This record gives sequence, C-alpha cells and structure tokens, in this order.
Amino acid sequence: MDKSWINILNRLDPLYENGAKEFLHFASLDRPDASAILCPCRKCRNMKFVRKDLIVEHIVVDGFLTSYTSWIYHGEELFSSKLVNQLDKGDEMQDMLHEAFGIPPTSNFVDMDTSAEGFDGSNQHNMGFDKKTEEHGLQ
Repeated sequence: MDKSWINILNRLDPLYENGAKEFLHFASLDRPDASAILCPCRKCRNMKFVRKDLIVEHIVVDGFLTSYTSWIYHGEELFSSKLVNQLDKGDEMQDMLHEAFGIPPTSNFVDMDTSAEGFDGSNQHNMGFDKKTEEHGLQ
C-alpha cells in the first residue's frame, strides 16, 4: 500500500485526503464491526479510540502521525515479506563477512556439542557450589 501521502505537507491536497480515506478502508478491514478505531492523527497518537466516521477528519485537520509507517494497530503485519527479504539480505552480508575474515558463524558457537566425554554439566566456576550441595546431600 502506498503511504507516501503521509508526508504531503498540504493536507488539503486531494492525494492526502484520498490517502486518509484509503487508510480508513484498510483499518476497517481489520475491524469491520468496530464503530471506533485507534486514531493515528498527530493529536490522538494511536492512544484514543475515535469513531470511524471522524477518522478522516482527524487525519486531515491534525495530520497523520508520520512516524507510524507500519500500521500494526490497524491490521498490518509486523513482519511483512518485504522486511523478511531485507533480513535475509542481512544474513547474506553476515555470511560474506564471516567468509572474508575467516570467522566461524555465530551459529557454530550456539550449537556447540556438549555431549563430549567428561562433560557432566559442571564447570570450574560452579565446582564450589557442587561440592557444598554434595556435603549437604542436596545433589
């Protein structure tokens, strides 16, 4: 959905008003039976429920909250496929850096094999604690 209208300074511009109407339509799809929704105008800041028939007026008069670009309070998913694709590109970049500098990926550290011989779940940092619990028959 095109959200460029949010940044139009002239709120009397027909593109701005149409954008506000499209927003209301989108938000209504998420809550079709609701008579009021959270208002994303600069004054209400998604903190107040406003009747649907007043939302466009609020947005045109007070302006749309420009920082509200992911409409999570109005039915938009937090992780869109576009965002997932961007995250995947970040993983590719991380892999290239690991290859270039000869650093093993962090997943190798997370998945360390703890089934090696001699591993009993203890380490030198909790040896004293283990000894005390043995003495008191708590182990």
